[in-house]
Amino acid sequence: MAEKFDHLEEHLEKFVENIRQLGIIVSDFQPSSQAGLNQKLNFIVTGLQDIDKCRQQLHDITVPLEVFEYIDQGRNPQLYTKECLERALARNEQVKGKIDTMKASLVVLSENNHAHRQHTWMPSCVRGLEGTGAAEEKNAGVHSEEVEASQEAAPGSCPRPVLAEAGDE
Repeated sequence: MAEKFDHLEEHLEKFVENIRQLGIIVSDFQPSSQAGLNQKLNFIVTGLQDIDKCRQQLHDITVPLEVFEYIDQGRNPQLYTKECLERALARNEQVKGKIDTMKASLVVLSENNHAHRQHTWMPSCVRGLEGTGAAEEKNAGVHSEEVEASQEAAPGSCPRPVLAEAGDE
């Protein structure tokens, strides 16, 4: 691929040099220099034909219009590439920040969802006592036979604890 560009660059340099020399001949034209003028014109025509042959080899290459705008403004076209890369890096940082924020939000939501599910799956009678230590006390004194019997009677309801007295055990 680079060979194609090198070939085109070589032809363009020759063409520019022939145009420069033609300008010198025309600016100081003498009737005796007509043969040299005709020769330079033929070199220019040949140079244009060579450039056209190079065009056929490079037909699949597109150049963004912004590059031509840079050239028209007298700026270096390589600055276009540099500025495109800088814009891409800035956009990449913005997107990375959004991804990091979304990940952090997902972690918080996941933790909140986990806590919410734990809270909602508790029986309502225990949920009201949660964090007071009373839930553990309440469930500690419940006889297992009584819990099973009350759950059979009313599934999903909280058992009414019967505290064991010291002499019952």
